[in-house]
Amino acid sequence: MSTIRQHGLGLILGILMGGQLLAAPVLVLEPATYEWGRQTDNKGAYPFSFTVKNTGDEALVISKVRPGCSCTEVTLKKEALAPGESTEMTGVLTTKGTEGSMRKGIILTTNDPNRPTAVATLDIRFPIAGEGLRLRGTTVYCSLRDDAIRAYLVVENCEEATPLQIQAMELPEGWDCTQTLPVAVPPEERVTLVLSRPLVEGATVEPFEDLAFTLIADSPRTPRLQGTLVYRPPRSGTSLVPSPAVGGTAPVPAASPAVRWPLAPVGVTPVAPATTPVPLPAGGQVPTVTPAAAGAAAP
Repeated sequence: MSTIRQHGLGLILGILMGGQLLAAPVLVLEPATYEWGRQTDNKGAYPFSFTVKNTGDEALVISKVRPGCSCTEVTLKKEALAPGESTEMTGVLTTKGTEGSMRKGIILTTNDPNRPTAVATLDIRFPIAGEGLRLRGTTVYCSLRDDAIRAYLVVENCEEATPLQIQAMELPEGWDCTQTLPVAVPPEERVTLVLSRPLVEGATVEPFEDLAFTLIADSPRTPRLQGTLVYRPPRSGTSLVPSPAVGGTAPVPAASPAVRWPLAPVGVTPVAPATTPVPLPAGGQVPTVTPAAAGAAAP
């Protein structure tokens, strides 16, 4: 009986001592995400406020507060909090010109051992002008990444409450989409589609433009989204999109015939949607860039 009592007493002392050893600050953000919800009118600036608490039993020190982008201004009233103490973190989110959803973070660096880096999130949403789906830019400039040439297409859903899908694609020969179709686009949200064409090691990629692609959607208002792919190799001392030579244009290889992706099974003809193809939107052609000086042009 005495042995049992000693064991129990030792266990209690161990728990108490362990509790002392584990004493630490605990950061709590209220709310974790500051949400304004959907705003029909963009006022350009929205104030916010978070309560920062220390619910631990050691002093909490917030050594750094860093907004995720320049659109966020933030002020922390107090950087050191005793156990049980709280303070306010306030600021303003600038939203001028924003459409669709906007999510930004504020990063806090603290001495909380379980949460040395915490993120306070700002979330707001605005209407997107238009209807159905739309491409953010119908001319897409490609880039070389690792062993492939890639294009990043931003697709936006202009509908307030209707989710839409990209169900298929018509891509130039040799191109593929890295995502599995269909790809869902939530209401007033955007997704980035990545198109890729593998390259043989050591191969030289010639410049091209007006390489057409089509995205096929389930939207009755915008069943087909059309655009073009452009690639112009960067030149030393110039921008990533260099100017054509004076008196001429960069060589443009003939566009490969488009193929539907995903491909239909062998022996089966792909079924085209029962809609009228939408022509390439005005302004979809690649603009001509004037050289900064005649001496900058290629000979």
